[in-house]
Amino acid sequence: MKATCILLTTMALSGCGPLRLDATPEIRGRVAKVHEQRLSIKHKTGPTYDVALTPETRILRDGYAIGVRDLCPGQRAIATLSPANRAQAVEVRIYGARCY
Repeated sequence: MKATCILLTTMALSGCGPLRLDATPEIRGRVAKVHEQRLSIKHKTGPTYDVALTPETRILRDGYAIGVRDLCPGQRAIATLSPANRAQAVEVRIYGARCY
């Protein structure tokens, strides 16, 4: 387990992994599960990350606001995290409408 954490940190700092933890932290991948207040995003390398959705979280597809009900597993997503609380999404951008 410790090696996995080191690998994820290295990937995050290099910019080639699922996480970017600099001034604008974000997670990239595909929507794995959608809950009313949580979103699971799975990166192509395997790890799955859960982020909290709040009423203030902006959810956008093609630049237009959509709701949580418009999310489905399989969509490509980038979740921008709150710098103060990295478990909470400030914005989720959806690319493509393909669902599993």
